[in-house]
Amino acid sequence: MGLQAHTEFGNKSTLGYLKHDRKPSPEHFRKKHTGTMGSNELPPVRNFSYDLKYKKPNIPHLNEKPILGLRSNKNFIVTNAIETIISNARKIE
Repeated sequence: MGLQAHTEFGNKSTLGYLKHDRKPSPEHFRKKHTGTMGSNELPPVRNFSYDLKYKKPNIPHLNEKPILGLRSNKNFIVTNAIETIISNARKIE
């Protein structure tokens, strides 16, 4: 009997179908414009336009120079330490 006696080793349990199991029928061949992709008409032509609310700002000109020498008096290390001390402890779940 071998492997064919078991039901899990049937025709479709190999990598694909067995040889000569699925031969095409000469009555069922593809004809022009009979596909399943829908109609063969093209969609209507639309003019392309950008959405202006997602437009990036323009590049600054050469005469628009950035302000140099800006300094902050904020001490970020001390401020971060104080925020960490004052904050509530995290819950361990």
